[in-house]
Amino acid sequence: MENKSKYPRQYIPSPLQASLLDRITWLFSFIGRARRSLWNAQNTPNDHRKIKSLVSSLKYLSSREEKNDEIIRNLIRDILFYLTWRALQEKNFKDASHWLSDLDRKFATETTRLSLRWELMTRLLETKELGSYVVQAKLFLADYLIKDEKYVSAVQMIIKTIYEKSSCSACINVIDAANQYLKQS
Repeated sequence: MENKSKYPRQYIPSPLQASLLDRITWLFSFIGRARRSLWNAQNTPNDHRKIKSLVSSLKYLSSREEKNDEIIRNLIRDILFYLTWRALQEKNFKDASHWLSDLDRKFATETTRLSLRWELMTRLLETKELGSYVVQAKLFLADYLIKDEKYVSAVQMIIKTIYEKSSCSACINVIDAANQYLKQS
């Protein structure tokens, strides 16, 4: 599945920038420790202990999250983006799907989710995991952010791919799951 439309664009995380003073002062608050966990995970990507620490930080932050605390919400979002991206790099599609569902639930207005889901779908197709691909395609087309012309070729590619590689009934199910905008188009 080649994306000729350039949408959604590939997500590449930008590393958290931190001075030595930042990294030291981060130790004095739970938000700072979570930032430090994210920084450590980004700077030592092959150390799975850093990812486990980051997941623990995410759980703690989520338990302390308040709807109006933008600092915590933004940090949770950044961690979820990174964990999803990291899982995709490791071809751990189960974890990538899990983190994406958290993003769908907590950050529905973030377009970066679309890029990450597109990458997951591309990789599922490469590994011939058609059942999982169809599930993600349904979520992609159901997303209310898929509502303007820049996604037309992506939508067409999804439908064509499912029709050709899976089945007509799977294609109908995916189309039925599409958001209102796509159904009216």
